[in-house]
Amino acid sequence: MSIIQFIFCLKSTQSHQKILTLWLGVIWILGFELIGNASESPEDSVVSKRYQFESKHMGTLFRIIIYATDADAKSVQNASRDAFQRIEELNGIFSDYLHESELNKLSRRSGTGDFKSVSEPLWRILKYSVKVSELSGGAFDVTVGPSVRLWRRAMRRAEYPDSKRLQSASEAVGFSKIIFHPSLRSVQLLDSSMRLDLGGIAKGYAVDEASAVLKRHGFNHCLVEGGGDLKVSDAPPGRKGWRIALLHLDSKGNTYERILVLSDLAVATSGDLYQFVEIDGTRYSHIIDPRNGAALSHAITSSVIAPNGMMADALASATSVLGGPEAIRLMNKFKGCYCYVVESDSKGNLIRYRSAGFEELTSLKTEKKATQ
Repeated sequence: MSIIQFIFCLKSTQSHQKILTLWLGVIWILGFELIGNASESPEDSVVSKRYQFESKHMGTLFRIIIYATDADAKSVQNASRDAFQRIEELNGIFSDYLHESELNKLSRRSGTGDFKSVSEPLWRILKYSVKVSELSGGAFDVTVGPSVRLWRRAMRRAEYPDSKRLQSASEAVGFSKIIFHPSLRSVQLLDSSMRLDLGGIAKGYAVDEASAVLKRHGFNHCLVEGGGDLKVSDAPPGRKGWRIALLHLDSKGNTYERILVLSDLAVATSGDLYQFVEIDGTRYSHIIDPRNGAALSHAITSSVIAPNGMMADALASATSVLGGPEAIRLMNKFKGCYCYVVESDSKGNLIRYRSAGFEELTSLKTEKKATQ
């Protein structure tokens, strides 16, 4: 998913659980809300203590929630520390901001004609990225870096990018220019102007890896969340699953919710609340369409449920570019993946799309007005 800023707020409920809300959207609000459940079976009470940890990585705040016993307190701390350390290690691989990251070193080798050996995480994420690129017709493409750089500058200066530079950047984009050498686990970038950007998939990979670290430490009732990407393992004790609310606010100020009940799944949301620029009366999103290098100019948010965070993140990025029926058609190509898309039409009206199977993961069959 592209880099998005979020507002995190914690509220106490009557059952003394905590609610974590991620506000997203443009003229609506869409987010994740971890909803407490006061009911808990006696046999699960021994592992009912809830631990929460926070740490900033990859330019955003990551949160870890673990259910364990009082006796596990020290082990839980060690597990969360190792999980955050793993996220930071991955940042050193995937970052397009850190000059000496493995990703940037690979980008600087573009056009040399040489294959460069890469780490297992970078190999895996690039291979999967190209798969999503192929199936989405290029709506997701990690070679979009040159276009992203121009639009970042445009957002800082509130100036539309130079058309010639946009065209030149767009010509350097193309997932088919990534060549893989499987036996050597090495990669070649064909165009000398290529620059890789993993902003639409790296955080999803990171929450997967952090969740795996917690599991290796013996903790199975866990949630890892960072920058709109969320991975849950087994349900909290005494519950059927992690209750996650997708919230949105329509143009009239009415708040609606849909409740997801999930275990051993991932959720990612791609949208544009804070990272945008208004130029000559047009609002341009930070989300770039890799196929033409243009920033999206209509409001859209997409939430994807998938078996793992890497899939959810990449598909949320792709569906936010495709929108509407095209997003639904893409989701049908991925087993066990579901999406919920909200976008505005030319008149500012909100249109909602849901892929087949999405309803089965909700505890409510119809949308209802949420209490404020």
